[in-house]
Amino acid sequence: MVHKFHKHAYKLLILWWLLLLVAVTPLQAQPLLTLTEVVQRVLANNFDIQIARNKQKIAAQNHHLGKAGFLPSLDTNVGVHAEHSTWPQKQNADTASLSAGLGLKWTVFNGMQRIFAYQHLGKVSQICQLATQQKIEEKVAEAVISYYRLALAQTKKHVLDNCIAVSKEVLQLAKVKYEVGQCSKLDYLNAQVQHNEEQAKLLLQEEECTAAKLAFQGLLGREGPEDFMIVEDIPLPSRLSWEALTKASATVNTSIRIAQKRCEDAALAIKLKQADLWPSVDLSLGYSWGSKRHDQCWEATPRGFKYGISLSFNLFNAFQHAGAIQEAGIEADNAQLNLRAQQMQLESALQKHFLHYTHHLKRYELAQQHVQASQENVAVALAQYRLGSITLLALDKARQNDQETTLKRLQAIYDAKVTEVELRKLGGTLLDAAY
Repeated sequence: MVHKFHKHAYKLLILWWLLLLVAVTPLQAQPLLTLTEVVQRVLANNFDIQIARNKQKIAAQNHHLGKAGFLPSLDTNVGVHAEHSTWPQKQNADTASLSAGLGLKWTVFNGMQRIFAYQHLGKVSQICQLATQQKIEEKVAEAVISYYRLALAQTKKHVLDNCIAVSKEVLQLAKVKYEVGQCSKLDYLNAQVQHNEEQAKLLLQEEECTAAKLAFQGLLGREGPEDFMIVEDIPLPSRLSWEALTKASATVNTSIRIAQKRCEDAALAIKLKQADLWPSVDLSLGYSWGSKRHDQCWEATPRGFKYGISLSFNLFNAFQHAGAIQEAGIEADNAQLNLRAQQMQLESALQKHFLHYTHHLKRYELAQQHVQASQENVAVALAQYRLGSITLLALDKARQNDQETTLKRLQAIYDAKVTEVELRKLGGTLLDAAY
C-alpha cells in the first residue's frame, strides 16, 4: 500500500510540473517589452536615424585641413610618345620619347580663405550633428507615443472585458427574474441588447489593439519581436513647470540651435566671398626627366628641378565678386529671419501644448475623483437590482456612467502624457527623461 501511495504521489508530482510548464511557456513566448527597451531598439534599428548618423559621419570626415586647402598638392606624370614618319623618296624616320615628372604646388596665401573654409566645414559638421539629434528626438517621441497608444488600447479592452462580465451577470439575473415573473420581457430584452452592444464595443476595441500593435511593430523595425507584452499602466503625468520649459527651450531646443549655427555659417559665407578679392600666392616645386630616341639612338633631354612663385589677382570680372558678396549678405539676413521665425514658432507651440497639458491634467483629476464613486455606485446598484429595489434602467445608467468615467480617466492620462512628450521635445529634455 505504501508503495502504491508513493507511486501515485510521484505521478501527481509529474502532472503538476507538466501543468506548470504549460502555464509558464506562453509567458516565456511573450517577453515583456518595457519603454526603455523600446527606446533602445529604436535608437539602434531605425532607418532614418541611421541615415542621419551616416550624414553626420560624412560631415565629420570632411572637417579636416586638407579639405580646407591648407595642405599642398603633389602630382606625378609619366608619358610615352612614338612617331613614325614617311617622306616621299626618302628613308622613313621613327622617333620615340619618354618623360616623367613630379610636381608640388602649395597655396601659401589666398586672403584667409582656407581659415574660413575650415570654419565652414566645422559648422556643417555641427549642423549635421544637431540634425541627427533632432531626428533622434522625433523618433523617440514617436516611439513613446506609440507605446502609450498601445497601452491605452489594451487597457480599454480590459475595461470592456469587465463591463461584459457585469452585463452577462445582469443578463442572467434579468432572465431569471423574467422566468419567475419579477420583471417584464422588455427588461430582459433590454439586458440582451446592452450585452450585445458591449460585445460589439469589445470587437471594435480588439481591432484597435491589433492596429496599434502592428503600427508599433513597424516602428521597432526588423529587430523587434514578433509577439510581446507591454506595461499597460500608463504612468501618471509629471508636473512640468512653465518657467523651466521656456528657459530650457531658449538654449537647448534643437531647432533653435540649428538655426543659430546656420546664422554663424552664413556670416562665414560672407567672409569667404570677400576673401576672393585678395591675391593668391602659390609656390611650386618640380622635377622632370626625359629621353628621346631618334635614328636608333637615345638622346637625353634637359632634366632637373624647377621651382617658382606666382601671384594671381583678378582685376575685373564684371562685378561678379560684388554681386556674390551682396548675395551672401542677403542669405545671412534670411538666416537671421529664419532664426526669429523659429523662436516665434517655438513660443507659440509651447503655449499651445502647455495649455492642452494643464487642461488634460484637470480632466484627469476630475475623472480620478469620479472613478471610485462610480465603481461603488455600480456595486450598490447591482446589489439593489438583485433584491429588486431598482429597475434595470437605473442599473444600466450606473454601469454606463462607470464605463464612461473610467475611459475618460484613461484618455486623460494618455492625452496628458502625449502633450508631456511634446513639451519635453520642444524643451530639449526628451532624451534626458527617465523611461
